[in-house]
Amino acid sequence: MDPYPKWVRQNIEKYIRRLKFEAEELYTKFPNIGIYRDEDTMYLKGPVITMSGNQYILQIVYPDTYPFTKPECYVKDRDVIDFCSKSENSGHNYHNYGSSSGGLRLCVMDQNDRVNKGWTPNQTGITILEYSIMWLHAYEFKRVRGYWPLPE
Repeated sequence: MDPYPKWVRQNIEKYIRRLKFEAEELYTKFPNIGIYRDEDTMYLKGPVITMSGNQYILQIVYPDTYPFTKPECYVKDRDVIDFCSKSENSGHNYHNYGSSSGGLRLCVMDQNDRVNKGWTPNQTGITILEYSIMWLHAYEFKRVRGYWPLPE
C-alpha cells in the first residue's frame, strides 16, 4: 500500500510539503488530534474541549480533490448527533447536513463553496478543524440561548 493518500499522490513533490506543513501545524495547535488513513482517504480525528469544558470528538475528512475542495467535518458524539437529528434541530437551524455513518456533518462553509468562493486552496484541514470548534461553541450557545450566534 502506498504510504500517502490519493490527494498527495496526484502531485507528490508539491503535496508532500503541504502534508508535512499541515502535520506540523496540527501537532503544534492540536496535539491530541491524530492523522489517519482509511485506504486512500486521509482524515484528522480526536478530542477537542470547548470553553465550557465539554469534550467532543471531531473527524475532518480530506476529499481526493483536496486542496481544491474543502475537507468535511463530522462530530462523532452520539448526544450531538441525536439532538441535531430531531426535525426541529436539523438542517440550517443548527448548521448541519444531517447524520451519516461518519457522524453529524457540520456546515462550517456552504457546501456549494468552491475555489475562491469561501474555500481557497491555501486554507488547510486545520482551518476546517478551527471552524468546527467555533461551530461547537455556537452549538452550545444555541442550546442554551436559543439562537445561533455566528454569521451565516
